[in-house]
Amino acid sequence: MALIIGVLVSLFTAVTVTRLFVDMLMQTGLARKVQLFGVAPSEIEGA
Repeated sequence: MALIIGVLVSLFTAVTVTRLFVDMLMQTGLARKVQLFGVAPSEIEGA
């Protein structure tokens, strides 16, 4: 039973922290800089 609780708490924490991180990234405007994601601007022009 303790294992199930531990897994559920871990999953909840992972989802919550990831969502918080993505929300913060979107608010700072860094998500618009495609270079940070390993994409060259020439790869997305015209898309």
